[in-house]
Amino acid sequence: MSEVIEVAFEEIPPSDVVRGILLFSGAEKNIGSVEIQGLDNPPKVSGKDLSPLIALINEEETFSVFINLAELSSPHFTIKNCSLMVVKERDSFSFILIFEEDDLSLKVGDTSFITALHGWALEFKDTIKASSVYCGLDPASDEDTRFFTNSKLGPLF
Repeated sequence: MSEVIEVAFEEIPPSDVVRGILLFSGAEKNIGSVEIQGLDNPPKVSGKDLSPLIALINEEETFSVFINLAELSSPHFTIKNCSLMVVKERDSFSFILIFEEDDLSLKVGDTSFITALHGWALEFKDTIKASSVYCGLDPASDEDTRFFTNSKLGPLF
């Protein structure tokens, strides 16, 4: 059975959230379902029209959004069937990428998947101006099950 892995990006500035979502999704055809939680009457959002989600980012205080992606691709790896969870609590945003280990495939044969994922995560953290990034087995908030936290390697690396 495949392990579930999470990559969490914390404290993303509101001005970088929409750009981060668009970078994650890659293209509208890559977005499967979009589910909003934490609101009484959530708007309908689809990959073809993310404008209701953009309005939520600016208006609502607390909610979470699950965006199911066909794949996430980088120069070094591809992750099939992954989910991006966007969490807003007051003015603080977080992204959590969730996927099964078996859904990650390397494009470059001379590196481990965690090494490739770590390099990508650090670069993406800087792109979206997140304060920190960490990765581990679900739940990645458990420091004992982490592969890395920012540039520091964790106990499972």
